[in-house]
Amino acid sequence: MGKVLPNELYPIALGSAARLRGPRWRSFFLRDKSQERANELTTSILPVCGKPFRQAPATPEAGLVRRVVENEGAAAASHGIGLASAQGVLLTEPFYWNMHAGTRDFAKRFGNLMPGNVPGSIHAGQYSAVMHYLKACVALGPEKAKASGRAVMQQMKAMPTDDKLFGKGAVRKDGRVIHDMHLFEVKSPEQSKEKWDYYTHKRTVPAAEAFRPIDKGGCAFARG
Repeated sequence: MGKVLPNELYPIALGSAARLRGPRWRSFFLRDKSQERANELTTSILPVCGKPFRQAPATPEAGLVRRVVENEGAAAASHGIGLASAQGVLLTEPFYWNMHAGTRDFAKRFGNLMPGNVPGSIHAGQYSAVMHYLKACVALGPEKAKASGRAVMQQMKAMPTDDKLFGKGAVRKDGRVIHDMHLFEVKSPEQSKEKWDYYTHKRTVPAAEAFRPIDKGGCAFARG
C-alpha cells in the first residue's frame, strides 16, 4: 500500500492507496472498475493489512483483484486472518517451520517451550544470529571475544553462515545477512492438513538474487 512505483516486478502501477487501518477497503477495489486488466493488491505488512485481505474476495463484481501479493508473510498473521480469507496469497519468507526435517525439528523444540505455537521467521532469525555469534566467539577464543566486540563482528563476517534453518549464507561487509528466500502460497482450508499447515512452497530465490546488491546500498561499511 502507500505509493506504488513501477519497478522490474511491477512495470505498470495502476494506482496506490495509503489507508492502512480504515474499515472500508472495498472502495479501493472498486474505484478502478473501468480497468480491464487484473490488479494485484500488494502489501508489506500482513498483520496490519488483515482487513483488505478479508474484503478483497468479497468484491467479485469489481473484476479487478485477482491475486494478493504480500511482501513479508508470517504464519501467525495467516492464522489470525484465517485461511478462508488468506488463501491464495503469495508471500515471501526466509523460513517456514514445515519446510524440511531441520525446520520441523526446530519447531518441535520451540513447541515444547511454547505449546500450541510454531516459530516464525523472526524466532528462527534470532536463533540463527545468536548461534552464528557463538560460533564466531568459539573461533576467536573466549578471551579475544571478550576483549573486542569489533573482532567478533569481523569474525562473523569472515565466516559463512550455515544452519538447518536458513541453510548456507553470509554476513556481508554492510552487515546484511544474505540467504535464500522462498515464495509461498497460502493454502485453502481444504488443503491444510493440520494446525499451522498454511503454506505451499512455490519456488526458492537464491541468496545472490534475493537481496539488493551491496554496491547499491550506499553503506559506508561496504566501502571500508
